[in-house]
Amino acid sequence: MATDIFNRNTGSVKGAFSADRLRFTFSGSQNLIVQSMTVNYGQPVRKLYDLADPDGAYYVAGRPQGQAQMAKILGPASAVKAFYNLYGDVCNTATPINFSTEFGCGQGSGSGSFNLTHPVVSGFSMAVTVNDAIITENTALMFHSISF
Repeated sequence: MATDIFNRNTGSVKGAFSADRLRFTFSGSQNLIVQSMTVNYGQPVRKLYDLADPDGAYYVAGRPQGQAQMAKILGPASAVKAFYNLYGDVCNTATPINFSTEFGCGQGSGSGSFNLTHPVVSGFSMAVTVNDAIITENTALMFHSISF
């Protein structure tokens, strides 16, 4: 393996993709200024033992549940209002939130996507600093499942 001027292994490039192909979409206006999104989805699993068969164990899965946290810059009022009108109503959770991306270059390229199904806003906070007039908005969501 070749070394560089610092006597380090140069390694190899395994592939490439571009972050500008990541898309976050939801029904309605796409004018939200989303800065980050964290998604957690899990299922509780309990391990049970049987006193009649001490060598055996059972896994019992509970119901999956998901949470997401989204940080946005408070932007166009119509887009923000449309988002909370759509996803803030616990009685109307039919519209999924979709993530999609294209990745790779040339023949090694591909794409992928997934949906947060039945999302609903469960919390809201906002902050502003004195050095800039940018209002940061944080939205907590819960969702029923992830589909591909």
